[in-house]
This record gives sequence, C-alpha cells and structure tokens, in this order.
Amino acid sequence: MGTFKCSSCRGMDYRLGLLSFAVCLVFFGAVSRIFNFNIPRGSVSKLQHLTPKAAISKGKGYPPVLAYWISGSKGESKKMERLLKAIYHPRNQYLLQLDDSSSESERLELALSVQSHKVFEAFGNVNVVGKSYAINKMGCSALSSALHAAALLLKINADWDWFITLSASDYPLSTQDDILHALTFLPKDINLIHYTNKTIRKEQRDINQIVVDPSLHEEMTSPLFFAVESRDAPDAFQIFTVLCNSPEFNNTTVDNRLLYTLWDTDPSEFQKLDLSHYDRMLETGAAFARPFDQDDLILDKIDDLILNRSPNGLVPGEWCSADQNFCSANNSCCSSIDTVNPGSYGINLATLLAQLVKSSTNTTSQCQKL
Repeated sequence: MGTFKCSSCRGMDYRLGLLSFAVCLVFFGAVSRIFNFNIPRGSVSKLQHLTPKAAISKGKGYPPVLAYWISGSKGESKKMERLLKAIYHPRNQYLLQLDDSSSESERLELALSVQSHKVFEAFGNVNVVGKSYAINKMGCSALSSALHAAALLLKINADWDWFITLSASDYPLSTQDDILHALTFLPKDINLIHYTNKTIRKEQRDINQIVVDPSLHEEMTSPLFFAVESRDAPDAFQIFTVLCNSPEFNNTTVDNRLLYTLWDTDPSEFQKLDLSHYDRMLETGAAFARPFDQDDLILDKIDDLILNRSPNGLVPGEWCSADQNFCSANNSCCSSIDTVNPGSYGINLATLLAQLVKSSTNTTSQCQKL
C-alpha cells in the first residue's frame, strides 16, 4: 500500500488549492497502486540509481517499509541532504528530486553527493531524479509530480507499505526507529490524510471558478490561468480528496497527517521559535514539522534532543549505533535492519495512532460530509 502527503500544499491558501482541481490532495494513501502509470523511459534512464544490496525481512512482527519522496527547488539541495540524513533507515526507499528551477549541475551535484556516502552506497536505497519538469506548487502539476514520484518508486522497488512526501523545508520530530515502530501496529490499509476544511462553505463561490495549470504540459513552471467564466459546483462528489469519494477507501482514512505546520501559529510566535513554541510543537504528537530555513537553530535542537544526530551524520538506531560514515552492509554495526528500538516518542506515537484509528472506525464514515 502507498502513502501520500502532498507537500506542495504547504503555505498555500486553501481557496487556490480548491481552484486548482477542486482540492489539492494532501494524503497518506494507497492510491498509487490502483493506477496504471505510464512512465517515460527517459525518466528512469535519467535516474541516478543505486542497486539495492540488502535483503529486507517483511511480514508479521517486522517493521514496515516506507517510501519517501523529498522534493526541493533551486538552492535547496543541502537542505534535502540534511533531511535525508535525518530520516534515513536501510529498510526504507528514498527518492530525491529538484524541480525545474534548479540547474542540471545542481541536480548532478546532489546525485554525486548521495553516491559518495558509504551507507547509501552500501544499502542502495537512495535515488536522485536527474531530469526535472515544471511544477506549480499551487496547481495540479504538484499533485501530478507526487504521483509520478510514486510511480518511479514503484518501478525501482515496489515492496513498500506507505508513501510519504516531504519538502526540503520539512524535518522529523521522531527517529525512524520511532516511526517504524508506531506504524508496525497500524493496519496497512489505513490512510493518514488531512481532508477537513471549515472555510470551504464560505468559499463555495471560488470553487466554481475555472483554473488551468499550464505547468502540466510546459517545460518551465508557469502561473495558474484563471478563466473569466465559472462553472456549477460538482454534484457527483464531495469536495474532499479522491480517497474520500472512493467506496474502496473512504472508510480507511484518518483525518490527521501527523504534520505540525508553523504557519498554523501566530506569526509573532513563528518569528521567535522559542522554547515554548518548541515544546508546543512536540506536544502535538506530530512526526514531522514545517517550514524550516536552512541551518535553522531549531533544527540543531531537534538533532540534539530528539534525533541524537551529530552534525552531518545519520540518526543512530537499532540498525546502526556506531559511526555510520564507516559502516557498510556487511559490517556488524549495521546488522539489525529488521528490528527497531523505539524511545518514548515512538511509544507515544504508536498510542496516538491507535487512538486515532479507533476513533475513526467508530464513525459511520471517516470522510464526513459537508
């Protein structure tokens, strides 16, 4: 099963998201496997690909396998690398992609940097897309890019359970041991999405406006085109996500994407990023937070107090507690890739997920009607 969380929706006005295609999908979901993707050969041949070299055990009692898509724009390759190291685990699959605002040399530099890391080379589970395309973060081309990334990950290695998309400005609030532990007890058909929006009723007139995203077919990112004409509101489906309108999936959704967005707080508090803000961020139980600037001091605090990550290093875990920069797939320090050792964050996250799923399954439909 795949998992979606559309990072392109961060910071955008929900009205614009609805204009783009009734809704901008922000979902952890299993939709990627129900489509027959047509992947151009060029997309795969342009991939800087590392061949998987470690056998992963799956099944009852084993942690799941996650597929991460990390997207970024011009000048964000270093942020993407830092995020990659903060969420790395040999069990998972990773796909990094810079959009069309980046140069070919920047994409090549990112690929070479990944290939030069001994752990990434040893386990062969990190890939970089060498060819990019236009993406308007407020349009449906952003959704298209996420679906394309899922298709590429399925082509590289289809043996994963959830698909998680992150932007270069995201950062984890839990270790991979914690996250994998929490998801071990979650039914594989559960989709973590955030689909409720209380402002939809007030902005119904904006939903009727026709919007075209030229970035779907142009080589360079283009502004959205707003037509003068309007259309009637759809009556064949609710203004939710695709999952909520699908009989197969509308009772498998949980209205929580485990993401803390700093924009949801008072702007003055966002500027301070003080201890109280940091504590509030952790109290939500979210697994990730956004947006952070490059080398933001709060990231150092997360590395130090939560991830136990050294500068430029990976996050230690049950799989590798020694100096990962010198580990290889055959070294004893990296021999426990099928087990995880969660801390208090992982235990609390597992409890939170269990409560969310229980609360959702007690309702007639987890996708509430407007």
